[in-house]
Amino acid sequence: MRTEISCRTKEAFKVWNVQFNAKPKENVTVGHTWTRQTEWKNDASVESLKTASKFGLKAHGIRSTAGFANDKFSFSAAGQLLKEQDWTVDATGSFETKPAKKEWKATGAATVASPDFSGVKAFVNLNAEHNEKKEWTLNGKINLNV
Repeated sequence: MRTEISCRTKEAFKVWNVQFNAKPKENVTVGHTWTRQTEWKNDASVESLKTASKFGLKAHGIRSTAGFANDKFSFSAAGQLLKEQDWTVDATGSFETKPAKKEWKATGAATVASPDFSGVKAFVNLNAEHNEKKEWTLNGKINLNV
């Protein structure tokens, strides 16, 4: 009779995880992570190193973040495009690429809130995504508060 006990998980086990975060100015953030991890693949333990750096900046009402890792690069920005006469338009955009896999994707989103029209307010959410396969995903929602 043979008994086998397995404690393998789908997530990698972090052997070392070193993080550094700083805020050199009120509107600037910097962070770096270095991770040594092991995971089970084909009944063998595989060790890997992962690094990731992030830079954040907030200026003129726009929050932007740039990320650099050993397997991908990313950039995102978010802010308020319009705030006038009770109309507000908030927007976000991001781009991410994984050069080794030859993958990338760009996303954008906007949220529009209208003023009160005789007791009715409208809220519109629009989302778009585009990728390396030239696929587009578009969706939106309209909410009316009566």
